[in-house]
Amino acid sequence: LERLNLAGAKALITAIPDIFESGHLITEARKANPAITIIARAHSDADTDYLKGLGADHIVMGEEEIARGMIRAVMAS
Repeated sequence: LERLNLAGAKALITAIPDIFESGHLITEARKANPAITIIARAHSDADTDYLKGLGADHIVMGEEEIARGMIRAVMAS
């Protein structure tokens, strides 16, 4: 974590698949830099709630992104 320079970073993107490891990183980033923008990966609504509760600003769920892409493809055809 020391090598990440969280205190000086503008943003943090975490795609760590383990929700608790990602949560630990989010917690440490928020402590080191309250103004940092945090974008995280989640697998479920429960994961989203957990990560937002720890301070993530934006959550991306793969399943939702796939669904959006499929809808765009249908609408374009």
